[in-house]
Formats: sequence, structure tokens, C-alpha cells
Amino acid sequence: IDRATADRRSLSVAAALALVGWTAFAVPFYTSAAAVGAPIPFGLVLFIVPAGGIAAILPLPGGIGGVEFAIAGATVALTALAHPTVAALVLLYRVCVYWFLILLGMGCGAATATGLGTISAEVTERIEPDNREG
Repeated sequence: IDRATADRRSLSVAAALALVGWTAFAVPFYTSAAAVGAPIPFGLVLFIVPAGGIAAILPLPGGIGGVEFAIAGATVALTALAHPTVAALVLLYRVCVYWFLILLGMGCGAATATGLGTISAEVTERIEPDNREG
């Protein structure tokens, strides 16, 4: 710990970047709440999202559902929102920040595995042939 706190400037930059990161991670939850017609104060969102993220370290079968249940539980406990509203809010939030990225990654992986990534190089070679002399 002494080594990490020795350089105050680096520590300040790291703390600022962590704050920016957590704020950026919380904004989708805040906007999802507004989208389902249940606005939540941003300060509360800044507590709920990291608290729900702690559930990601729990060893759950398949690793799916822990974060969703933790965020939903914290939201129900700390707000007066109805359970169906919280379910819609958490589902929208997780689709935006997690499941969309999983599907996007699977699509990119499939494109790479099937060789679709090489099509671009082949088309470019046909359009702009190598003009080497000799």
C-alpha cells in the first residue's frame, strides 16, 4: 500500500479515472430507469450499480443471474418501485450493458471463425492490385 500511495499524482489520476469509469457504468442504469418511467436519483444509482456488481464475484452456476438479482434486490429495497417495474428496468439495463456486448462478440467471433474477415482483404486486392515492379 505504501508503494501505491507514494506517488500522489498517479493516485489522484487513478481515483479520477475510477470515478469516471463507475459514473459511465451507472449512466445506463439511470437512463434505463427514466426509459421505463421510474426515474431514480443519480446518487442512489451510484450506490446500486457497484453494489450489484459485487454479486459478479459470487460463484453461481453458470455465472448468470447474480448481478441481475442483486441489482433488482437493491433497487426494490431502496426505492418504492413496483416489482414489475424493477424487473423491466434491470432487464433493459442488463441487455444494454451486458447481453448486447455478448451477442456482438459472438457475431464477431463467428465472422472470424468462418473467414468473413478475409473477404475484405480479397476484395481490396482485386480492386487495388499490388503494383510491384519486377
